[in-house]
Amino acid sequence: MEKEITWEELKRLMAELTTKQADFADKQADFATKQADFAASQAAGQAEVKAAQLETDRKFKETDLKFKEMVEQSKRVDRKLESLIGNWSELVESLSEVGLVEELERYGITGLNEVIQNMRIKNERRLIIKEYDRIFINTDVLVVVEVKTNLRHPDVDKHIEDLKYIFQSRVSSGIQKVYGALVFLSAHADALVYAERKGLFVLKISGDGMVKALNKEGFVPQNFVQ
Repeated sequence: MEKEITWEELKRLMAELTTKQADFADKQADFATKQADFAASQAAGQAEVKAAQLETDRKFKETDLKFKEMVEQSKRVDRKLESLIGNWSELVESLSEVGLVEELERYGITGLNEVIQNMRIKNERRLIIKEYDRIFINTDVLVVVEVKTNLRHPDVDKHIEDLKYIFQSRVSSGIQKVYGALVFLSAHADALVYAERKGLFVLKISGDGMVKALNKEGFVPQNFVQ
C-alpha cells in the first residue's frame, strides 16, 4: 500500500519544484545572455576585421600612389641627369682639344694638323663597334684620344683594347705609329701610374680649361701598330 502524502510534504515538494524551476530559468537567462554576448563579440570582431581591412586597403592605395609618384619623380630626375651628363660630356670633349696638340709636341709628336671627332668603326654587318672621341693625324702618326670625366684603372685597359679597331678604318692606311692618349678631369692615382706604364699619354684638363700632360719627362709612348 502506497504511503499517503501529507499536505506538509506536498507543500515541501512544490516549493522544491518551484526553486528548481527558478534556478533553471536563471540558467536559461544566463545562457541567453552569454549567447547574446558571444554574438555581439563576433559582430564586433567582424566589424574590427572589416575596419582593419579597410584601413589596410587605404594604406595600400596610399603606398601605391606614393610609389607611382616616386617612379615618376625618378624618371624626371633621370631625364634631367641624362641632359646634364650629355652637356657635361660635350663640354669635357671640347675642353680636351685646348692645348692638347701643344702638349704632345713636347714629347716629339708634331704635325698633328688634322682632327677627326667621334669617328665610328663598324663591323661587316654595319653595326657600330667603337666610337673614338678624338683622333689627331699627321702624315704617318695617329693619336687616338679617349676623354674621361673620372679616369679609373679599367679605363686604361679598355682604351688599349679598343685601339685595335682603328686598324679596321681607312684612316690607318699608311700609318706607321699609333699612340693612345687619355684626357680627364680627375683620376685615381693608380690609374695614372698604370696608364703611363702601359705607354699611354695622360693629360689633365686644368682649372683654366687647358690640357696639361702629366707624363714624366723623357716619356716614350707605346706604338700600338699591329
